[in-house]
Amino acid sequence: MPRGRLDRLSGTKKHQGVVAIVPPVEYMPQEAFLGLVVEKKGVGLVLHDIEDPGNIGAIMRTAEFLGAVGVAISGAHTPGITEVSVKASAGAVFHLPACRLGNPKGFLKEFKGAGGWVAGVELRGQDIVSVDLPRPLLLILGSEGRGLPEKLREKCDFILTIPGQGRTGSLNVAAAGAIALWAAMSGIREQ
Repeated sequence: MPRGRLDRLSGTKKHQGVVAIVPPVEYMPQEAFLGLVVEKKGVGLVLHDIEDPGNIGAIMRTAEFLGAVGVAISGAHTPGITEVSVKASAGAVFHLPACRLGNPKGFLKEFKGAGGWVAGVELRGQDIVSVDLPRPLLLILGSEGRGLPEKLREKCDFILTIPGQGRTGSLNVAAAGAIALWAAMSGIREQ
């Protein structure tokens, strides 16, 4: 097939000579996602107002690899799972349950009412390796530029931070999500 046709079909020149046509990712209902995390006493993620679909895909790849129960996507600025997310996830989006949250505050309240715990990942909080995190657990990651809004911080049982020593002062949200999820999944604690 001529390269120009692949460019048009894929919507990018970065297709590496391969284009696949797949059905859109189906989101599971909120109630089913909540029940899944609670039933498995697992760890899930809430991605709130994450604007870069590449970050969404990278987080989903890590979540699937580490054995997270699933990912919930919320916020008006979050594009959801797009072609870019699929590529960045290396296909993990097809193996990891995902849902779209209409009202994250209501969902978090319902999750906590079912015995769940909520931890926000922010720049200022408790050192993530010093906290014994209960399950079922949802880790909330906020916008690349703004972090978590106050309305969601208030719903958190824990505000966690990843200790750093560098001068940049912060991590990319996908990198922060990977570290936080690994710490929560492995149960690593300070000795």
